[in-house]
Amino acid sequence: MTPAEARADLLARLDAAQQVLGGEWVAQDDTLPDPCNDEAGYFYHASRTSNRPAEDLDAVTEALKQAWKADGMTVGTSQFDEGHRGLSGESPEAGKISYTYSVDRIILSADGPCRDGDWLKIYKEEGAKLLDTPAP
Repeated sequence: MTPAEARADLLARLDAAQQVLGGEWVAQDDTLPDPCNDEAGYFYHASRTSNRPAEDLDAVTEALKQAWKADGMTVGTSQFDEGHRGLSGESPEAGKISYTYSVDRIILSADGPCRDGDWLKIYKEEGAKLLDTPAP
């Protein structure tokens, strides 16, 4: 898998979670990879936030849990108080994804799996592409 495909795969997983949850989202996706395995590999990070309240908190949380399980992820749950729900999903293909609902705010956060590759080389190549992109 190329770095571009790895990043696209991670973003597609967050997009799928957004579709399950519904609503409008703000993307805070990292363009550049981070190192892993003592810099012998790389991974991407991305997150999304939504400020809308869930109509049925338990139902949307359960729907996302089932979607992640159907995608082959191991899913853990958490609940700190009545207004909070949390999920964490993990698989070798997907990496780690988390969902947190608290105080009328939903956060999705994901770290893709560590992939083999020269992290610094990929970082420099991706960074150069950003410099070549004209400002809007």
